[in-house]
Amino acid sequence: MKYLNDTNVLIWFIEEKKKLPENISKIIQDNNNELYFMEHFI
Repeated sequence: MKYLNDTNVLIWFIEEKKKLPENISKIIQDNNNELYFMEHFI
């Protein structure tokens, strides 16, 4: 499946996994999924 994620999801997954619900962590770790992350400009 394909997922479009906010960049915060990636940051939390890398640095603060406790902030992510368990189901989101499983989606990120599943190699069958295609993950895309939005770029944010400040």
